[in-house]
Amino acid sequence: MYKHKLPFIEEKFSGWPRVVSHLVGVAEILKEEGAPEYLQIAGLYHSIYGERQVGNFGYSLVTREELQKLIGVEAEEVVHTWCDLEFPRTDNIHKMSDSQLKSDLLKLEKANINEMKS
Repeated sequence: MYKHKLPFIEEKFSGWPRVVSHLVGVAEILKEEGAPEYLQIAGLYHSIYGERQVGNFGYSLVTREELQKLIGVEAEEVVHTWCDLEFPRTDNIHKMSDSQLKSDLLKLEKANINEMKS
């Protein structure tokens, strides 16, 4: 379901095939778990802004407005929030108020961790 959004990732991370493989792997895990399309797409794009917890949040591969147009507001909100979370990310997600965003972030974090283990 998310594969129509793959060309942008392949272009932006063309020099980093391991990153592309990881991003696709996270999206695939979410797909296999029955996640909605917007969350699969968020999995594919989950590091597009960098990650605050590793100190590279905010590199400018794309603006928020551009990404919202490309993947939708709902998926972009998940991506931006995930990228902006401080270390330890899992603990900080658990501290959030119960919401769909929190649930989505927990699923994304689990898929990310599981993909890195594989």
